[in-house]
Amino acid sequence: MVDGGLSLEIGITGLCCYGLLLIVSISSSIYNFVRKNPNYQRTGLAANVRRVFRGYILTFAIVRMTWIGMRIWYGSDNYTFGLNRFGAITYLTAFTLIIFYWAEGFHKNYYETRSFLPRLGIAFVIFNVLLYLFQGAIIVYLLASKSQVKEGNRWYDSTIITDVVLSALMSIGFFIYGWLLFFITKNSEDGAIVGRDRELFRILIITLVFTACFSVRVVVFAYRPISGHFLPDILFYFAGYFVPDTIPSILQIYITETSQVQEERDTRYIDSLYATSDHSSSGDDPLLQSTSEIDDSPMT
Repeated sequence: MVDGGLSLEIGITGLCCYGLLLIVSISSSIYNFVRKNPNYQRTGLAANVRRVFRGYILTFAIVRMTWIGMRIWYGSDNYTFGLNRFGAITYLTAFTLIIFYWAEGFHKNYYETRSFLPRLGIAFVIFNVLLYLFQGAIIVYLLASKSQVKEGNRWYDSTIITDVVLSALMSIGFFIYGWLLFFITKNSEDGAIVGRDRELFRILIITLVFTACFSVRVVVFAYRPISGHFLPDILFYFAGYFVPDTIPSILQIYITETSQVQEERDTRYIDSLYATSDHSSSGDDPLLQSTSEIDDSPMT
């Protein structure tokens, strides 16, 4: 192992984890492209969030795999540090998009606060612009200077503290809005909700997993600055990078894809009810249709 590099075992494990994330991201994009249905096109905010999230996670997986490869073969230097920071802000952008979308949906659907939504969008843009400017300034300075980034110096610690604070805020945000959505959905008396139990289960799982993963990252990254000691490499990379990077990303892609498929099934079911109602009102009893006509129903 070169100086400052990753062990081969940890590196290969990381490449496998991020490689799996890359495959899931690409497969999701291809699946959505192939299965496009002109009758059920999603052009609203939810569809845009899904596409942007997949794009960021795809970029993130590529950057992380490149970073691990360089750490294995070339060790730790300012270039690998820059790649690490770029991957981190890409990941944070993807998940701030999700948490702001949760907040937007919550306030829009349950409180009808019209004035809040534009401010939320502006807050999302400002947050990410400041994040990129701060991290970009550090990366440019380090690449232009000859100072080497190492654990314990002020540049490294500033990024660690930033990650700890942002991860803590993300954990708190997912916890608060996740439970708000869970309890409001559970207590809703709207009879039009299809598959409420399924939706409650999804909200519960994604809230617990997101909150846990970001909380674990806070503990791992804050351990060395607070205690002055280092965690074992395998624990640091697994709990600080591999697990919190890949599990929430794959889970979010899975949830959004299965939700989209279920929405289309529910829409087809409702459309079939309207079609049956139209037949009945026109005097054509659907029970008297031929077998071939019934087989062509959207419900099948």
